[in-house]
Amino acid sequence: MTASRLTAIARRFLSDRTFTLIAAPALADFEFNAIDRHVGDYVGVARALAGAAWEDATADSAALTFLALTMIPATYYMFFFLMWAPAGLRVTTQTLAVLGAAVLLVSIVPVAFCYWPEKAPEQSADTEQS
Repeated sequence: MTASRLTAIARRFLSDRTFTLIAAPALADFEFNAIDRHVGDYVGVARALAGAAWEDATADSAALTFLALTMIPATYYMFFFLMWAPAGLRVTTQTLAVLGAAVLLVSIVPVAFCYWPEKAPEQSADTEQS
């Protein structure tokens, strides 16, 4: 994936402040090392983008709302899985951990897409002075 594509994705999903302070420096380093990229470069950009997304998701106390919205489908899926579980299913700690992780992932994805806040429109220099 090229640096310009990563920049476009980050600009679309991150707030301007988070993009400028967290994602832009990591993307600049990634672009600077365009000739000789290593796995660590990709990991660094992924960590920066994940951290920036986390910062945007938890800003303004939206984390509790996000968690509550995630728990609704998670409870729904767990209830029906336990209701329709096969009779001979041996429930172990490992089974519950794998099931819980799968249900959490399945629950987070739609909430992340639906709840993600809209990006505020950029203000031009003329409107800021008024």
